[in-house]
Amino acid sequence: MIDIAKRRMPTAVLGVLVYVSYCASSWYAMRGNLAYVGQQYGISGWLINDVVAFFTGGLLPFLLFWFITSFVYRPLAMKTGGDMLSVKYGLCLTVAVANLVLFAFKFSYIAYPLYAPIVNIIVDPAVTLLFVGLYMWYVFYQGYVQRSRFGMALVQILGTFAAVYGLLALFGMVMSVA
Repeated sequence: MIDIAKRRMPTAVLGVLVYVSYCASSWYAMRGNLAYVGQQYGISGWLINDVVAFFTGGLLPFLLFWFITSFVYRPLAMKTGGDMLSVKYGLCLTVAVANLVLFAFKFSYIAYPLYAPIVNIIVDPAVTLLFVGLYMWYVFYQGYVQRSRFGMALVQILGTFAAVYGLLALFGMVMSVA
């Protein structure tokens, strides 16, 4: 197998890549939210546009992702003793790819714009957890974590993603209703 963590890009570039991917995956939903808020509260059009929607759409998910990954991996590295830096790097790339797949999928919202919030709540966690699960399978075969402690790493990482995307889905439900 190819070792994706062999040649790493700088952390700042990786952070920008993940942020832009979250912006892309959240663009359509934020576009609708900003249009609604702009209409309800009479906010001028120069503030309510696609560029602002693109960059603000990914802000909350990216900050939540970066905050969680900063604090989850230190204790996990101490528990498992594996190459958690490589796992974190690959996980960032995996999330970026999952977000780009979601961005491509969300062009289908043109066909059913009224169902977009509901589909967004269901599809985002499902696709991201699928990609993270496949990446953890790759981690197992690559040997980043000792096989005897891999279960602990798998439960910790997938559990964290399920919790975070559950919170984001809850936030999305509140925002779509409000």
